[in-house]
Amino acid sequence: RGQPEGALDIFDREQLLPLGSDRASAVEEAGDEIWAEYPRIVADYLRVLLHAAGHNAVSSYALQERVRQLQSFLAARCNRLVLDQETNADLARLALC
Repeated sequence: RGQPEGALDIFDREQLLPLGSDRASAVEEAGDEIWAEYPRIVADYLRVLLHAAGHNAVSSYALQERVRQLQSFLAARCNRLVLDQETNADLARLALC
């Protein structure tokens, strides 16, 4: 809870969300069990970003870039990835940062 930089580092290092274009094809080939986990992973990622934003743990530019990458990732997969209302609200809050 208190270390958003560390949590973001884990997301990046473990590639929990393949936000870069080099991993995009791997997502499309993932099995159904992986797809079932993405809504939870996205929700966790957004909570970390909100926490980081609230504590000024990342620069505004870095935060905006992460949000933009996540929005692109979600837009490309909107027919396969359904987010709950709270996750959508978190995404909207971050888009306003």
